Amino acid sequence: MIDFIAKYFYYVFLGLILLTVIQRKYKGAGEHKRFATLIISILVFIMYIGALGIKIKQLDQGWILLPFLIDLSLIYVLRSKILIFKKTCQTCGKKLSTTDIIYIDSNICSECTDAEKPAAENDTGNNDPETDEENVSDSKTDQE
Repeated sequence: MIDFIAKYFYYVFLGLILLTVIQRKYKGAGEHKRFATLIISILVFIMYIGALGIKIKQLDQGWILLPFLIDLSLIYVLRSKILIFKKTCQTCGKKLSTTDIIYIDSNICSECTDAEKPAAENDTGNNDPETDEENVSDSKTDQE
């Protein structure tokens, strides 16, 4: 198992770093998921360095528990920042596309996002009834 980790986790680490670079394409919409991917790549790197150190020093394979426990404790502490990749839409429960799962922070499908946009565009953001009445009376005088 040590040999497998020491040999292949480096490539997993590089793949995750490459994914982090690709996620920069969605800067505003995917900042949290990019940060989560970076943390996950660091956790993989910790396992890789631990396995490589055990292999080089020719230690007992039981020492792999040390980097594993470090990773496990970091996952527990940072779980709200790491475990943010959802497979279903948070509003309708529909399965998300791969792009939405990996890149977009909102965890909302494109249909629900499109449904929210017109409501946001129609809402003037003004909830004051007195100002609304003034706007209505102003538009009536403009029409006359």
